[in-house]
Amino acid sequence: MNRAMFSGVAGMKTHQTRMDVIGNNIANVNTYGYKSQRAVFSDIFYQTLMGAAQGTASRGGRNPSTMGYGSTLGAIQTMMNQSSMQNTGFGLDVAITGEGFIQVMDPDGNIFYTKAGLLDYDANGYLVDINGNFVLGSTDVNGAPNTQKIKLDSIGAVSPTQPSSLHTIQGVQYTLTASNTTKDGNVGVTITSSSALPIGMKAEAVISETGSIMVTLNAGETFATLSELNTEINKAIVLANNNQPHVAGTFTLAMASTDGGDASTKFNTTIPAVLAGTALSTFIGGAKLSVSADFAGEGALTVTGSFAVGTDMVLTVTDSSASPKTYTVTIPNADVLAGGAFILRGATGDGTISISLPATPAASEAALAASFAASLGDHDYSVIPKETIIGLTGAQIAVDDFTVTPGSISGNWPVAGFSFKETSNDFAGRGPVTDFLMTPDDSSGVNTWIISMTIGGLTYEGQVPETAIGSTLLMKNLDGGGSFTLNIPRFVDMSVLYETETGGAVFPGGTAPLNLMAISQPYTGGDAKTALPSSNLGLSSVGFQLTGGTVGGVITLDELVSINIGADGTVSVSHADKGTMAVGKISLANFANPRGLMQSGSNYYVETVNSGRPVLNDPGTGGTGDLKANTLEMSNVDLSQEFADMIVTQRGFQANTRIITVSDSMLEELINLKR
Repeated sequence: MNRAMFSGVAGMKTHQTRMDVIGNNIANVNTYGYKSQRAVFSDIFYQTLMGAAQGTASRGGRNPSTMGYGSTLGAIQTMMNQSSMQNTGFGLDVAITGEGFIQVMDPDGNIFYTKAGLLDYDANGYLVDINGNFVLGSTDVNGAPNTQKIKLDSIGAVSPTQPSSLHTIQGVQYTLTASNTTKDGNVGVTITSSSALPIGMKAEAVISETGSIMVTLNAGETFATLSELNTEINKAIVLANNNQPHVAGTFTLAMASTDGGDASTKFNTTIPAVLAGTALSTFIGGAKLSVSADFAGEGALTVTGSFAVGTDMVLTVTDSSASPKTYTVTIPNADVLAGGAFILRGATGDGTISISLPATPAASEAALAASFAASLGDHDYSVIPKETIIGLTGAQIAVDDFTVTPGSISGNWPVAGFSFKETSNDFAGRGPVTDFLMTPDDSSGVNTWIISMTIGGLTYEGQVPETAIGSTLLMKNLDGGGSFTLNIPRFVDMSVLYETETGGAVFPGGTAPLNLMAISQPYTGGDAKTALPSSNLGLSSVGFQLTGGTVGGVITLDELVSINIGADGTVSVSHADKGTMAVGKISLANFANPRGLMQSGSNYYVETVNSGRPVLNDPGTGGTGDLKANTLEMSNVDLSQEFADMIVTQRGFQANTRIITVSDSMLEELINLKR
């Protein structure tokens, strides 16, 4: 009975301790950064009344009989799970959005760790917490995490900065900068275009009462370079400012591609050079010629060289410009027979010619040599040289329509029921239309009209079978020249046209093509223009709000306008005129076993032998969370759980008191036996 009474007393003690833990949790339900605890029980030692016995063939085994002596406190665990965040509106409040602890140091040099980011600063300019302990980190924002005191004043001079604004449009970074280092340059600048400006006025500016600037470019005027655009913008701003320089100085628009290259070349659009001619497919046994985009040759081409059975092929091509350019290549005999692509090179900067030779069996080498000889001399090849369009109009600079500029095919459309409709976005045809043929074909078993058109040496083809339904035809080039669409007459109308123009039957019997450029009412030909990517810059799609302009200088503590703590822990101070400067970076400490830290009051934890040594990191690195300003982490106490635990603990305590009272009654009865 004494044993039962002692067990009841032990149970009362442990439940009382658990009630103390619950009470502490509830008391700290509104303590920022507080981590709740829980009491864990364990049973005490046992007395063995009867040991275990092993079973035999004639007797069964026996389990041990033990009697316990109550319960004791096993541990009080700290629950380190993340709690919810509360926005406080106070800029020096910070919450850690993940793992890690803020380091603080007391006057004796002791370092504590806390989740409560209740920060402030003292009269000496040190960043402190609400207990007046120093917040630790690195005084060098680019340095390694540290345990240095962060000081807000005596930071030296802030470098003056120019106001600027950056936007990225279609892969190009546009930076607008004002030359003067003054906050007066922190203005908004918008760029648009209009066709209402008079001829000769390239730009007009309007300055509002708030200081914002609207620049209107003449939609029809051409700006040859980015430098000219900047000049005209500044002229317009000076004129709008009563013919006085703007307080921000000169505005400069810079362009750079996202990989850092110069993007001002967008003011020049270069259309690649191409070969045009009617005999490209007959060159040296069906070889194909093409020129590089930067090909500098002009006019017709003359071919010279030598090739015989068993020898190397020497090939030279000369253009007919005023200063003839020559391109040469020597192809080993084995490579000639194997076929492939070979490059004819000229002087540096003149571009190249590519020749694609088909493979030739050794038995056909003599025929190839004869074809080579026939290909020498002046050819029906001509070069359409590269064309560079200089400058952009005000509309192109401003508008944000980035669709492809479609290609076109001119001529006396419609002809014989055919007319041009549209090109694909990759249409590469350029130059004169030299063939427009309509050929009957029944080789597939279905009567079919094959429509073909040769443009600048590229052949586009489409087929119209008798079974087809529709009034448009896609004309495709198989060598990467894109496609275009024709409006076409009915199949029967094509047949009537063929019979009328040739006087012969069509299917069967008609095999010769009908040249639509040689009929009674012919297509007189025209020129094709390639589809081009948009050259529009799209500056009207953004507003340039220039910021960061400051005069610079020394910032003292009494001059601070604001203190800002970034997500990476960077602490910055700002002055209205002198600017902003980073004075340090808060470092976070992480531990291998955060539950091994020991509470020391005032929202602090201290290192123990079981927590591990602190590992310092910049916020957001090394497994730590970012810092969130204007925010504090709330207590992670769950009131509903605490109240439920309180009821269970009360009942446990009550049950243990019953053990004591019942044991007391039993002892009383035992004593009364003597009476």
